[in-house]
Amino acid sequence: MKLQFPIAFKDNKFSVRRSKSRSLEDAQQILGNATPFPPELWLEIFPLLPVSSVVSVALSCKFLGRLAQPFVFQRVSFRPCLHNKRTIDRYMERLSHRLNFLSSPHIARNVKECSLSLRTELGGIKTTFDDAVDAICDALSLFPNLEKVSFDGVQFTAQRLSALRATPSTILELKSCAIIDDNPLTGVKSLVCCDDLATQLLGQAANQPLSSFLDPIHLQHINVGPANTKDILSAIALSPKAFNALTSLELPVDAMNSEDIIPALEKCPNVRHLALAYYKVNVGRVVRDIPLSILPKLTSFDGPHQYATRFAQGRSLQDVILRPFSNTSIFCKPDAVCSTLIQLGPNIRILDITAVTDINTVLPVLRASFPLLTSLTINANPELYPRCFIPKDLIKTIQTVGLPSTLEHFSLGVHFKGTKSRISHDLASISEAAKAVCDRLTDVKAWYWTHPRPTWVTCDCSSMSGTARPRVSFDGR
Repeated sequence: MKLQFPIAFKDNKFSVRRSKSRSLEDAQQILGNATPFPPELWLEIFPLLPVSSVVSVALSCKFLGRLAQPFVFQRVSFRPCLHNKRTIDRYMERLSHRLNFLSSPHIARNVKECSLSLRTELGGIKTTFDDAVDAICDALSLFPNLEKVSFDGVQFTAQRLSALRATPSTILELKSCAIIDDNPLTGVKSLVCCDDLATQLLGQAANQPLSSFLDPIHLQHINVGPANTKDILSAIALSPKAFNALTSLELPVDAMNSEDIIPALEKCPNVRHLALAYYKVNVGRVVRDIPLSILPKLTSFDGPHQYATRFAQGRSLQDVILRPFSNTSIFCKPDAVCSTLIQLGPNIRILDITAVTDINTVLPVLRASFPLLTSLTINANPELYPRCFIPKDLIKTIQTVGLPSTLEHFSLGVHFKGTKSRISHDLASISEAAKAVCDRLTDVKAWYWTHPRPTWVTCDCSSMSGTARPRVSFDGR
């Protein structure tokens, strides 16, 4: 983002940076005469900027430096790396000064996220940093607007859990953590623990390691990996209270083969979003039937198309993402995908399909089955290495088969070649063909392979007028 500073920073006559002797009051007076922006307006602008831009603003002058400094510390991270007793003492001294600075009123009120990582290359939990972890946990209560706390490789004692209870944070992210306290931690609304560390690496303290964070009254979102799935499902199934506040649940796809999955889902009657992700494990591909009484309010599903069919029965799905079972099962049979699409129901508004090999077979089904579809994504997930479409073939398919008439957003993976100018021309041609068969279309977005990572390119179909070609923009990701 390009930031244009007021004239006072550019004019040598009124330069605040060159005059080291000027006081803060003088700088305020100069800025007050040179720009219509009052300090209150700057405080509304800073939260909208990336951290790098805020740092640049803070270094521009003394006045803006004082205003922008608190916004530099919205995200705070601690990653101790110690080798001997001498470095431990030195780190604790630096940590004490840093915590004192962060806890100052004008900084503390802007801290929104805090992370602590003790993970080593060998994995597991290190107890060398106990004093540092205790000091950091005790300081969390000094941040009145803290929203998210992340821990990696931390062993939670009763004292540390007590410190967490005193924080206002509602999002808790755990990776390779052990918990040795059975008292529930109330107030947590989002629990994320999607690491793949084997449970036995956490030691004996890992018995039911996450049950302390499962609060039926407050918990709204759970994202759990394969290492902790069994403990999570068992704790939910055995809970005497239903998790009525829980609306989003993300599990590994092999969790559907667990004996606790049905009892656990029965305790979550208000879940609206269910995601079944794949991990680096051998997935048991036994697709079981889902009782109609399970997740009656489900409207969003993300996972294999085999389970999408089960969860679509008796439920009104509106947002569906169809993925393969794993990153190795790239290609889904077109007949199986089409059969799933037909059974999803007519209420689908957002649809994302990965690993489509024959778009000529899928598009007619989409036109006939989804009269309310507004957003369509096909093979637009670079992480799954799906097949990309050739521009010339894609244009021919769109002109021959067509697109759903209600479509507003269209995303896909395209096998582009050549320079950016050539890529812009090809995407503009695709967009023109799509716009010709779908009047409501507002944008077409495509990704293509490039170094060092895939790049997204977007075509604004609303800019089409007469003979003018649509506007194309590149966005590297």
